[in-house]
Amino acid sequence: MNPTRQLDLTQKEKRQYKNKLIASSTLNEQTGCLEFTGAKNKNGYGHIWYKGLMLLAHRISYAVFIGKDVKNLCVLHICDNPSCINPEHLFLGTHSDNRQDCTNKYRQACGEKIGNSKLTALQVKEIRKIYSTNPIITQKDLGKDFGVSNITISKIVYGEHWSTAI
Repeated sequence: MNPTRQLDLTQKEKRQYKNKLIASSTLNEQTGCLEFTGAKNKNGYGHIWYKGLMLLAHRISYAVFIGKDVKNLCVLHICDNPSCINPEHLFLGTHSDNRQDCTNKYRQACGEKIGNSKLTALQVKEIRKIYSTNPIITQKDLGKDFGVSNITISKIVYGEHWSTAI
């Protein structure tokens, strides 16, 4: 879904989509999620057609129930249920907010779980310890010692990479 697509809905269309969303969902009493029961993509997000385009149901839900323009923004889930279209479980954020939300909720691989990771958490802790206690050693030296670039070492020591290895 391209988040830049704007939903220019008339009042009549808003009513129609509200009715369609409600008719195509069921309430999960335990979670409060209004789960979309219509067509879903491989990630479990509901999708419906809008003016010849297939859009994610939770984006349309936010637009019609909350009434705010979702152009250039992501619609995120508080509940982490991709099929949920409950407007009370949705909020707007940037792409960066969405990535951070994934990381914070451990839905994105990090550290050693990233397939091409060259370092372990133990090595990262060692790098930070060496760098903070030895003023003579350079990031370039550490990079050579650990088989990574000095830029990777810089991002590690300044917390831009491997923030989970503290």
